Amino acid sequence: MPSFHTIEFNQRGISLISARRQSKSNERTYNSVGKSLSIYLIHFCLGAKVTKDFTEKLPGWAFRLDFELNGEPHYTYRTSENTKDIVFDGKEMKVTSFNKKMGELVFGLTGSEQFLSYRTLITRFIRQGKSGYTSFDRFQPKETTPTDIVNTSYLLGLDVDRLLHKVQLKSDDDLLKTQEKNLSKDPVMRSLLLGTGRAEDIDLRLLDLDKQIEKLQVDINGFVIAEDYGEIKKEADAISMSLHQWRNEASKCRIALENVGKSMQRRPDIKKQSLLNFFEEANVSLGEMVVKHLEDVERFNERLLDDRARILAEQQSRYERQLTEAEAKISVLEQQENEKLQYLNSHGALDDYTRLTELIADCRSKKEKLEQYKVLQKSYKQKREELKRTIADENLKTQVYLDNISELVNRHMVYFHDLVRTFYSDKTAGLQIINNEGVNKQRFDLVARISDDSGDGVNETKIFCFDWTMLTAQQQHDVKFLVHDSRIISETDPRQVATMLRNADRICKEEDMQYVLTVNESSLDMLKKEMSEEEYQDLVINNEVLKLTDISDSDKLLGIQVDLKYEFEK
Repeated sequence: MPSFHTIEFNQRGISLISARRQSKSNERTYNSVGKSLSIYLIHFCLGAKVTKDFTEKLPGWAFRLDFELNGEPHYTYRTSENTKDIVFDGKEMKVTSFNKKMGELVFGLTGSEQFLSYRTLITRFIRQGKSGYTSFDRFQPKETTPTDIVNTSYLLGLDVDRLLHKVQLKSDDDLLKTQEKNLSKDPVMRSLLLGTGRAEDIDLRLLDLDKQIEKLQVDINGFVIAEDYGEIKKEADAISMSLHQWRNEASKCRIALENVGKSMQRRPDIKKQSLLNFFEEANVSLGEMVVKHLEDVERFNERLLDDRARILAEQQSRYERQLTEAEAKISVLEQQENEKLQYLNSHGALDDYTRLTELIADCRSKKEKLEQYKVLQKSYKQKREELKRTIADENLKTQVYLDNISELVNRHMVYFHDLVRTFYSDKTAGLQIINNEGVNKQRFDLVARISDDSGDGVNETKIFCFDWTMLTAQQQHDVKFLVHDSRIISETDPRQVATMLRNADRICKEEDMQYVLTVNESSLDMLKKEMSEEEYQDLVINNEVLKLTDISDSDKLLGIQVDLKYEFEK
């Protein structure tokens, strides 16, 4: 687009992209003129992800970046509308393919590395967004462990395989903890293997199951299946029912005989003579007709008693016959019932046999599950002990490794130390690579320390020194530039900012490198007080490759007013 302000970086040394406030209006500011956007556009042309806002608000735009790699010129060209493709040296390809190719060319990646990629590595030299300036070892938003430590360790020349091995050990440990937790607490797993019992009672339950299985097996071994079991059972039931009826009949007969016996013992208490004696004693004279009548009554009663005795005797005889018959039936039926029951007790139905086999199968299944639980418990315990030994062994090996590369580690430490001392001659400083012996995903702890580093600007100084240490180490990469946003100097003492520029200028000349920095006018004004006119001219004025102002929209980077959200932040 013709309104865009092309940036021509100095091939060697410092390149400043400055934002100056030239309007007298209080409403205008040098913020949002395009300083940070210029850094984002570098990322965009080097295959970064794109925000939706960027594609929607810049339709029809395209950006080109020219760069050198090992002395050979290259360029990329990418549009805001077709962000999945990129043109590399005139050849259109997918951004994913471009990133893979750049990973090979710049960092020697094969594409099979874990946690390592061209994009995560290049960001170490072009920090992204506000979060990229919160700590020396954090370079972009949303980057988590172990990606952060793997990429930084790679660029410091450390053995990343050791780190990846520890990451795997930590993953194994996490998986083992999850499995153990599921085994002991997960309701589904507990129900499947333990049922409703307690884990502490497994041995007791296994003993009970062994006894049950043993008894059931004996029953099964001695079980004789009767094919006519059902018929015999029906016959036995019929006999039992008939026996019950005859026993009731016998009981009735005994009760009837008892009643007959009682009736036969009853006789009239008053005779004719007794009545006559009673009246004589009472001096009552009975007539001849009354006496005769009493005699008739007595004779009639005697006949009745004789008839009653005869009837009772007949009843007694009948009930005795019936009882004898019932007892005979009962005796026969009891013998038949006993024979049937003995047969049934010594034989079984197929259904009963099936139930026995089902019971023993259920007991064996429960036993197998409990034994599986015990095996898993033992297995987890063994794996945990093996893992502890492996982690301890790796800790020892890593310490030996660090001792063997002490020259490389010391070189990083000395470089960082010496660079910090140019800022603070009285502060203790150092960069340590320490063996992390914890059970985590960090094989190495990178400790960049400046005493009293809680002061304003000290963190930014630490970032500056660490980035230059990593860049100049030239370990496993061919990057020759460093890009910093104005955030690195916004809270820093002007004296330290001046030292940053002096160091950047010196290192770039010694190592044939580039340093790109965006800067606000307020910082430039403060620098004037810390530098001579000659030094200010040499380090600042001569290195301003682009001045962005707030005079009008045309003086901004894009030459237009647009509110872009182009950074991925948390």
